Amino acid sequence: ERISRELKGQVAIELRAASRESITLANSVIDSSLSWVGWLLVFLAAAIVACTVATGMLAARSIAAPVGHLVGVARAIMHGKARRRAHPDLAGDFRELAAAFNRMVDASQQAEERLQIANDSLELKVQARTVELWRANKALREESEQRAKAGEAVRRHEAGGDEIGDGGAIVV
Repeated sequence: ERISRELKGQVAIELRAASRESITLANSVIDSSLSWVGWLLVFLAAAIVACTVATGMLAARSIAAPVGHLVGVARAIMHGKARRRAHPDLAGDFRELAAAFNRMVDASQQAEERLQIANDSLELKVQARTVELWRANKALREESEQRAKAGEAVRRHEAGGDEIGDGGAIVV
């Protein structure tokens, strides 16, 4: 019985020591696992940030390049390059906007051409009317000069210096 007690005591001590070692080993395994999980989380967070930045840059580029193209075309037209058009292939996702922009520029040019034609037609009408007025003015001056000469001839005749010819014309 004493041996049994000693044996039980010895087994209890060894069990406690083995328990402590198991707990220490388990804690060590848990600590290393937690460290590995922590690094994995840091790596995943960095990867997510990198993917987000790359996606943002790609999205910005896919918007900025087509909008930049449309702005460039608008500036060229504004500076007198009226034949410049937006290329749908360069407009990316903004193809419909580029097509609408081109239709707007075409409509504006057609309206300008019609206005120029109307202006040219009006200019021709003004020139024709100016010629008519110049001729009428010339005829009136000539008639006025003839009347002035006739009036002068009548005054001289009445003063007794001139003769009146056949048909009642005054000879100067």
